[in-house]
Amino acid sequence: MIQTQIPIVIQIRTVTQIPIATRIQTATQILIVIQIRTVIRTRTATQILIVIQIRT
Repeated sequence: MIQTQIPIVIQIRTVTQIPIATRIQTATQILIVIQIRTVIRTRTATQILIVIQIRT
């Protein structure tokens, strides 16, 4: 929780998906999926929620 004084209500929702596929040798496959969800809501305080999922 970061307390700020901003008289403007800002709602920003950003969903970023970055798939990275890398093949090593012959039958080796590495899949990395990074999902970053950032929700910024400003009323009296600022709530920042960051969700990072890494699948290998």
